[in-house]
Formats: sequence, structure tokens, C-alpha cells
Amino acid sequence: MPSLWSKLRKNPFGIHAALRSAETPAKISVRGLDKSFEGKSVLKGIDLEIERGESMAIVGRSGEGKSVLVKCILGLLTPDKGDILIDGHSLASEEGEKLRSTIGIVFQGGALFDSMNVWQNVAFRLLQQGIGKREAKQRALQCLDSVELPARTAELDPSELSGGMRKRVAIARTMASDPDILFFDEPTSGLDPITTDLINDLIVNCTKSLGATAITITHDMSSVYKTADRAALLFNGRLVWQGSKRTMAGSKDAYVRQFVQGKAQGPMTRNSEERDEAKQSGEEQVEKKNTKQKDVVSETAAR
Repeated sequence: MPSLWSKLRKNPFGIHAALRSAETPAKISVRGLDKSFEGKSVLKGIDLEIERGESMAIVGRSGEGKSVLVKCILGLLTPDKGDILIDGHSLASEEGEKLRSTIGIVFQGGALFDSMNVWQNVAFRLLQQGIGKREAKQRALQCLDSVELPARTAELDPSELSGGMRKRVAIARTMASDPDILFFDEPTSGLDPITTDLINDLIVNCTKSLGATAITITHDMSSVYKTADRAALLFNGRLVWQGSKRTMAGSKDAYVRQFVQGKAQGPMTRNSEERDEAKQSGEEQVEKKNTKQKDVVSETAAR
């Protein structure tokens, strides 16, 4: 029988997972997840494990199902098949339902309430939990300071904020409830490079200060390299690659290389190219048919 060291050399991740599972479960486990809408398969057999305190980036082209995957993990969508576990408890179980309250979400546009000022937005969950107004405001001010926003920002309305400030307020709101799990949905979308780097720094600091497990949906590779420990590439409903960000940067995998380098040609666009070629071929056939008909008409008229 092969020694443990031999097994470890051949399959370090498998052995690590086996040893880890024997001790404590992963923070988030996705097992054999399928999800379809109106007969169209969006997610196919997704298997993903995220360790406690780990920061995972889910990357892929637009429309590949990244948001659907996260909504399933959040319990906002019910999978057609498979299971999702948090701390070893199925999300469908009573214990799993309780664990959902430990999740904080930073939505793509910030999703701030226009009817509330900034500090009320930040303290929203605290106020809903019955915490006193004075205590909730104090916590909100601390969180605003953590995302480098001055105290005077607290009394502003969301409409008075820039895009970058709205993102920071959204992060502060997530921090206020001290979550165990953080979700960031395209946190740097639409921001300039300097503000993008600032938000990436805040994501790192926020995750570390809370000791939270983080999942980030992003197209921005600079965010992946700065905020994530590992990344998973989603294509055509499947996770086609998983690995560390360092491995991703130098990967020879065709899918990874095309996405990281932002190339138009590659396995992730082959189907669309074939459709374009088929369309072009069809158009050429129609054009030839029309030309032939015109020739016949012209010949008949000449006679």
C-alpha cells in the first residue's frame, strides 16, 4: 500500500481535503449543483469547497451563471439538484437556515436605501435587530471610518454620493453586522483604476478584520490578484478550472489563458465563432440564391 507521503505527492489537494474533512468541515461546500431555467441548463454539476477564512473569486464571462451560483449559496434560489453546506450543515436544514443570518452581501450597485441617510443604511440590520439608535449610529460611524469615509458622510443621502463612495458605504453596512461570510458582487464594476484599487484594499482589510470567509464575483483580474486566495473559472455552466491566484497567473490551461489575457480567440468563444461562421455561410447561400434568381430574370427579359 502506498505511503501517506506518496499519496500526498500524487494528489496533495485530495489528501488535504480528506484530512481536513476528518477534523472540521469546509465553511462552504457546494456538491453536484444543477440549476436550470425554463429548460435551459445554467449550472451543471458544480463542486466547490471554500475553507474558513479563505477568499475565493468566481470568475467568468458575462452570462455564465456566476450570480446564479451565488444566489443558490445564499439560499435565494433553490437548486434543481445537489446540496449546499455551511459549516457542514445543509442549507435546506433548520441549522442551515440559522447560518444564513451570518452572511453579509455587498451588491453590485451598492443597493442603498434612498429613503435613509448613510448611517441609517449602514446600521439597517442593527436597527432591525432592535439595537438602540444611539448604539447603532456609533457602530455605523466606526464602520464608515473603517472604509475611510469621514463622519460628516453619515448624514448625507445616497444620492449625494459618488459611485466609489456608495461602494464603500455598502462595505461598511456589511461590516456592521459582523458576518462570518462575505459576498462581493462585482465590487469594482464601473470604477476608475484608483478607486478600484482602494476598494480592493478595503475588501482585503474588511475580510481580515472580521476573520470572514469571502466570495467575490468579478471580471477584474486585478481584483482577483489582490483580494483572492483562490479562483474558480465558470464556463458553459461548469467550473472548468480551480486553483490559487499564483497558479492562475501562470496557468497553461487554455480556458484560463484566454480569460486572463482577454483574448477574443480561444475555447471560450469557439461556439460563438462557429455560430457566426454558420450565419455567414447561410447569408452567403441566400445571397447566391438571390443572385441566381436575378440572373434568371435578366436572361428571361433579354429574350
